[in-house]
Amino acid sequence: MNELIVYFSSPRLTLRSCALEDVGWLLELLADADVAPAFHRLGLSTDAHDLGLTRLIESAQSGRYLLAGFDALGEAVGVLALWPDSDGRPWVMLAVCPSYRRQGYGNEMLRAWSHYFQQHSDSTDPVCFFSESVIGRHMATRAGFQPAVVGENTAEGYRLPT
Repeated sequence: MNELIVYFSSPRLTLRSCALEDVGWLLELLADADVAPAFHRLGLSTDAHDLGLTRLIESAQSGRYLLAGFDALGEAVGVLALWPDSDGRPWVMLAVCPSYRRQGYGNEMLRAWSHYFQQHSDSTDPVCFFSESVIGRHMATRAGFQPAVVGENTAEGYRLPT
């Protein structure tokens, strides 16, 4: 199993790598009708008998990662999923637990990931892409990401805030 890594910590939020202990609340979040379509892009199932989520947490294969967010009391806030496309561009999917929505946690999770990504990326022009989730794109704009057109296929990306 991979070592637990804390990517960001503040008095209000901790963003860390997912652990096997997170499978229960992640499966519950996966079942949310607003969240499920974006998670399916990662190849994850909402079926509790599917071991795909467990395998993904246990390994960082193909550059895919799940980061879990927790409030000051250690309660699950949401999850940030990251994976590269065939060109190596980072795709981001964000899902916030229903009881924590509209409280700024999604924006804070995105900003924390953005800061970490910029510090550890070799990219001189950091752009990320969001899954089909309209919620994710809306949060990205609110978190300071700027729309950017990338490549010939005019895929809409977002420049990370500076």
